[in-house]
Amino acid sequence: MIKIWTGATDTDWNTAGNFQTEAGAATTVPTTGDDVTIQGAVNIETSLDGITALLGSLTVLQSYIGTIGGHAAGIDEPLEIQATVLEIGNYEQYGSPLGSGRIAIANTAATQTTTIFNSKNSAIETQLPPIRLYLKGTTACTVHAKKGRILLTDNSGVGAEAAAEIDIVHSAFVSSPDSDVQLSIQNGVTLGAIEQTGGDLKVACGTTSYDVLAGTTSVTGNGAHADLNVSGGQVAYNSNGTITALHVGNASSIDFTKDTRAKTVTACTLAAGATVKADTNVTWTGGLDLDPNVKIENITLEGFTGVTLSV
Repeated sequence: MIKIWTGATDTDWNTAGNFQTEAGAATTVPTTGDDVTIQGAVNIETSLDGITALLGSLTVLQSYIGTIGGHAAGIDEPLEIQATVLEIGNYEQYGSPLGSGRIAIANTAATQTTTIFNSKNSAIETQLPPIRLYLKGTTACTVHAKKGRILLTDNSGVGAEAAAEIDIVHSAFVSSPDSDVQLSIQNGVTLGAIEQTGGDLKVACGTTSYDVLAGTTSVTGNGAHADLNVSGGQVAYNSNGTITALHVGNASSIDFTKDTRAKTVTACTLAAGATVKADTNVTWTGGLDLDPNVKIENITLEGFTGVTLSV
């Protein structure tokens, strides 16, 4: 059943009078299997903890200009839900409605898929993006970011939940591959894979697989990256984390020089048109290898000394 948040009575999720059906009739507080749409301008501020009903979906329309979750003393107090599908910033019609200045949601459904279509450009808390998600999918958790300013963060300080667990993050774009998505993933998030076909990403946690096809990336923190494939775009590796396998493709670049901490790359292969900037703080355990039929004059290396290059 589809239930619409109106906030007609107060700001409490657990008040039945705050919801109506699509036809505008009175209804009950959402229960397991219900689909909930949040619209209008009324904040959701109270009864933030432990909504135990497993929702079929939760949709926050881009026209919604209220706030979800609280924020006090620099700490978010997110709306804690369980929803198999979470959609934020979806359009009911063409145009650019304002959106919400704070959407702080903790989703602990075992299997969940989150899609962010858009966000407001600025947040109420100016040091943070308007969308902050605390996600823990113990079976499967997928995030699709198409446009907006977004933070994926560790939810270990939220209620009794453990650290955030995300299987895969897809970062794309609508019109501008470099700026439509501004996504930060904090240290402490357990993350499997990133597939980046657009966006400006700041990644502070480790990954099992990271494919950069377009956009820009700043890798920070000290997380390990098992497989980093830069086949498009630009990566600034401002981290002391290790890279087990690095591949840099045509017209792509990776820059290790902005962070002076020691770092290790076990294996590295380069395609024609690849650019790598390094310094003496990088240890290349297996040296550098060129892809088949690539010549030394086809790549750009800066700052390398005493590194074995296999051609």
